[in-house]
Amino acid sequence: MFVGKVEKEITVGDGTLTIRKLSAKKLQKARDARSMVQAEGLKVMGGDILKVMFRSDGAKALSAERPKLTPEEERKAFYAAHDRGVILALGIGSWSWGPLPDDPLDFVDDETADEIHRAVLDYAVPPKAAEVPKGDA
Repeated sequence: MFVGKVEKEITVGDGTLTIRKLSAKKLQKARDARSMVQAEGLKVMGGDILKVMFRSDGAKALSAERPKLTPEEERKAFYAAHDRGVILALGIGSWSWGPLPDDPLDFVDDETADEIHRAVLDYAVPPKAAEVPKGDA
């Protein structure tokens, strides 16, 4: 259950938006959509990528311990794990640029989409104080 407000107003560029605090189910929907995009990418690469992944040296590379990420890298990975289009569609309640379209990505530039994407995710799952990248606090 959410505690406190589930919407807040933010300013992005020359506009004002009301963003929603997303539920765990909606965040999972965004992760699932991102996973599907990644799976399609592997499918396009074809069987060759799977052969490399499952060769003896490939298996070692896959099972090798991964380096520890910095808090900034962890947060970037968190953003990347959630589909931007799904987050914008589910996370924007309203905006000052006119009627809210079904697919907000059709109406904003890449930089604005990234800023909104991060704002919605940060509202839903606030970064730990140590994870906040410099300049974003």
